[in-house]
Amino acid sequence: MSSTFVIALVAYLAISYAPGYLALRGLGADRPWALCLAPLISTSFCCVIAELISAVGLHLGAIVILFLVTMLCAGAFVLGRRMDWTLELPRLPWVSILVYVVLGFMLCSHLFLRRLTYPDELVQAYDLTHHVNLIRAFADSSHFSSLGTGYYLSEADLAIRPIAEGSFYPAGWHTLCAFVVQLTGLQVPMAINASLFASMAFILPLSTAAAFGLLFEGHDRLVRVGAVICLSFVMFPWTLYFFGPLYPNLAGLSLVPGELAMIALAVRPWSTRSERLRSIAIPLVGIVGLALVHPGCIFTLGLMAAPMLCNRLWEFVYHRTDGSIVKASIAAVGFTALCCGVWYALFKAPALQPTVWHEWPKFANTIQEIVNIATLSFDYGLNFEYDAQILLSLLIVIGAVRAVHNPKWVWMAGAYVLACITCYAGAVMEGDIKHLLSGFWYTDVFRLGSTACLAGTPLASLGLDWVCDVIVDFADAYNTKRGRVTHVVKIGAAVCGVFMLINIFPNFSLPGDHYNLTYNISNKRKVNWENWDKFSEAEQRLAMRPLNSHHTAFGDFRETVEEILAADLVLEEREQNFIRQAMEIIPEGSVVINNPLDGSFLAYGFFDLRVYYRSFLGVVDPEESADSDIIRRELSRISTNEEVRQAVDNIGADYVLLISHKNADISYVNLRGNYKKWVYRGIGSINDATPGFEIVLAEEDMRLFRIIKE
Repeated sequence: MSSTFVIALVAYLAISYAPGYLALRGLGADRPWALCLAPLISTSFCCVIAELISAVGLHLGAIVILFLVTMLCAGAFVLGRRMDWTLELPRLPWVSILVYVVLGFMLCSHLFLRRLTYPDELVQAYDLTHHVNLIRAFADSSHFSSLGTGYYLSEADLAIRPIAEGSFYPAGWHTLCAFVVQLTGLQVPMAINASLFASMAFILPLSTAAAFGLLFEGHDRLVRVGAVICLSFVMFPWTLYFFGPLYPNLAGLSLVPGELAMIALAVRPWSTRSERLRSIAIPLVGIVGLALVHPGCIFTLGLMAAPMLCNRLWEFVYHRTDGSIVKASIAAVGFTALCCGVWYALFKAPALQPTVWHEWPKFANTIQEIVNIATLSFDYGLNFEYDAQILLSLLIVIGAVRAVHNPKWVWMAGAYVLACITCYAGAVMEGDIKHLLSGFWYTDVFRLGSTACLAGTPLASLGLDWVCDVIVDFADAYNTKRGRVTHVVKIGAAVCGVFMLINIFPNFSLPGDHYNLTYNISNKRKVNWENWDKFSEAEQRLAMRPLNSHHTAFGDFRETVEEILAADLVLEEREQNFIRQAMEIIPEGSVVINNPLDGSFLAYGFFDLRVYYRSFLGVVDPEESADSDIIRRELSRISTNEEVRQAVDNIGADYVLLISHKNADISYVNLRGNYKKWVYRGIGSINDATPGFEIVLAEEDMRLFRIIKE
């Protein structure tokens, strides 16, 4: 773990935890609860204050905004101390929190950080374009607003942007990452990986600890078992790291258990009006942050919270009416009808139509999808293939049986069934029903599967806790006959440790299998020993990796990550090195004309190089600027065309960057047919002999030209 990564990680954790911790302590939460629930409160305050500042036209940096947020939360802390506020919360031992943090750190270090060749290495996939460039634009402009997102936000960039932009996009996570960039001076990729590590190693585990502390009150071992389960699903959070990549979803879903805990807190019986108001205010504040990180997470929360609230309502009416099952059932049915009505109203809401009608094609038949859900292989048949998580799925079944026999936990089984129904709809169905059931997640199996994983976490924990009980009973019966003491804690730790080892075990081969093993043929074709040193470390590992005769879910995950990191990248390692060399020549802040189809659109987000084109999408548009239109079509004629020279002068460009086009047409640039070489023919046609351009840096097929201005 490099020192720069540690700096970025500490900065992200401080932003996520410090303000919210102060506010929650002031509202009466004790230290363990304030720590676990802090990120949602911090995120909400940071994003709301940033939005308000941008709304009044101010551009204040991260230091000023964080100072204001901290002062606001410190004010809540002081007020709470003076009022002597307290919240009656279940006991949440520090040892339980330590278990969650240690396991989260270990698993994330092994399954995430260790997979990377460098700590700032990112999976280059379709959505990365938006994430890195928007974070960089936020950091450059100090304009942290979801209402007017874009890649040209500073005054200087607004003056030269090729096309008008400024759409709404929930950018809470991007705001936090931009804060890290401003505070540390590090590049965007390092801030992103620090945020992912923080979300998977700390925020998700601790928010799960808070949820379990409320949902499983009085069951300390069950609360600790959740530390093993919450990171045991391949789909979430691990697959979201490299698919999409769906970084805001990963960050938002990591906050969902904490918000669920806040809602569970709000519906607890309180002795005073003050406690009731504060317990309701906490989730109301938290849900703002969740919505700003990613609104889709609100529907994941709703899918889990609605059954819980229905269950609590049934219990409340049942006890208030002296055990009337009929009245309690009527109340529950009425609440269910209300939830269905709200769901349908949101489905019809004009603002959500682009989301709910986004189409992912069906990819499985009914039988196969039932098998997919039963084995937790939610995306089998669509994209990646992992070995089935049979052991984990069995724990869910055991946990579901336990849940339906406990009136306080029965809703957990209902929530998981609802999540599985949405997965089924997204994979198998077509038409209106599909979009009604799964449209709030773009009908995307990865978001739907992640929701199912979150809903399945308490059930799997119940299942693993039952296994501990069974083994403890056997051990106790054995020891009683021999007059020995049964060490319950040690047995529980051993059972959880064995499960975790089996669950994350890598792919392997048994002795004797070597007769059937060959090197991976598709990768062996890439091996050229004469040019071996030119291969990246990821490519070398992939080329030499043998096939394994025995697969595991996380073994397949590890191999998939290796393949993705060594795939045909938009911005290869040699291209990144060339851009770094070019930046030593180019004066800081200079505009550099580029051909985005070669991958250089990432140079802004990756390195803060002020390239002119920061996306490969949407340039050919009626709203495109006249300067952009003539530059992309005619730049190579600058020596003979006065109009081209004027356009270049208007944007203040002095350099042209051309990096390698190798594999560009088979990279994600062309995933949806966006690779159209003719669009940028005026830039792409420039070569060493083109008049009007002077070579200042050259390597193989990559060039940096200085524009000759007479």
